[in-house]
Amino acid sequence: MVLHGVAKPTEVALALQSGPSTVAALDVPTSIPVLWEHDAATDRLTIHVPAHPATQETQIRVSGVPATGAIKLRHRLETIGACATDALKTAAGYDMAADVVAPIQETAKAANADGARYDEDELYRRVSATTDHVQGAWEALAGAESVNETSRQEVMARLVGLTASASLGAAADPEAREIRASVSTRVPLPGAKLSATPVLPNWWRQTGSGDGERGISSADGTLSLSYSAKPEKAMSEPALGALVFGADMTLEWRGVRLPVAARTSLDCSFVQQWHLIGSFSNRDGKGLEAVYEPEKGIDLTASYPGLDGTAKWQTTTWRLPTASDDAAVFIDLEPRFKPKDQAIAYAVAYIVSDEEQEAILSVGTDDGCKVWLNGEIVLTHPEPRAPSPGQDHLEVVLKKGVNTVMYKVANEFGQWGLFLQVTGRDGVPLSGVRTTLKP
Repeated sequence: MVLHGVAKPTEVALALQSGPSTVAALDVPTSIPVLWEHDAATDRLTIHVPAHPATQETQIRVSGVPATGAIKLRHRLETIGACATDALKTAAGYDMAADVVAPIQETAKAANADGARYDEDELYRRVSATTDHVQGAWEALAGAESVNETSRQEVMARLVGLTASASLGAAADPEAREIRASVSTRVPLPGAKLSATPVLPNWWRQTGSGDGERGISSADGTLSLSYSAKPEKAMSEPALGALVFGADMTLEWRGVRLPVAARTSLDCSFVQQWHLIGSFSNRDGKGLEAVYEPEKGIDLTASYPGLDGTAKWQTTTWRLPTASDDAAVFIDLEPRFKPKDQAIAYAVAYIVSDEEQEAILSVGTDDGCKVWLNGEIVLTHPEPRAPSPGQDHLEVVLKKGVNTVMYKVANEFGQWGLFLQVTGRDGVPLSGVRTTLKP
């Protein structure tokens, strides 16, 4: 690691990648007093560097020795102790009975003994005995009749340091997505098995492997599975909300099954399907107040006199975001209509709701706009502005069935377009809502 001067005392933390190890020394220039400390349990090296001029290069070389068997066993013991202590705190919060908590207490006591006093052989015996304690606590929790299922599952997960996650990525097929679900346990569980069933949004199907039963590596306590999925048919009425992906898994160890859910979601709360028509005059900024034919009554088969001849309706298509940070979809009017300066365009979207529900319409435009919902004006913003999602937040009620949103977007010069995001009042994506191009 090389530092080219720091203006104030700096602390650098490094996670060593070689597994549990010992750090023997740091090789640094003698003119710069560097302090360091190494946490063997987490294998985290923290280096404290004093301020020094940028002209003075600081090269820091970490030297040491690979982890010995004793260090690895000591690390294993500390990990089991930390998980058992965490499980104890959780059990106390649920006010579990003493006979249920006792095996966890024994596990924590056995694991939190001062491992530094023991040689490798004794550490091995203690790790083996403590692992037996974990097994006993696991089985006691599974058989406890006085514990409700939710609290039982949480304490069992904490006892072995279980975590689950899911992620979403691009697939070779541009219409598909790659889903990865992972389970890890900080405490190795010899002989454990994991079965998994993919979780997909409606109208999606699995196209790659990912189900079945697999063993969890006793070396690192992890398992990952990947599968690809794509919509069963063209998304003519895509969901307007969150698409949820992941896996429902079952961890089985010592004859006891623990359900594990891994989830991730894709934000599809921006409206992408629109009918557009333009352009109409916005000369001298008077276009927003002028009443052009589309706002007298929506007729998607009609055409009207426009600034550049006949104005006809056109549509935009829906695309699946790559990730949630790719969710904001800007409907760019600039390349669609000519002339684009001092012009007006209309945009119509149809939002279908399975039930009446409260919602937020988050509006963004370049420049000014008027917005109608089901024939009523809900926003007038005449001033020019640069586009950004969520410039205006409108509290509305979506009726059951088809809801019509119409934008009238003015442009002075340059960029021209709109955003529309639909969420619940709490900002969370809605369920039972979709868009369609059919009124």
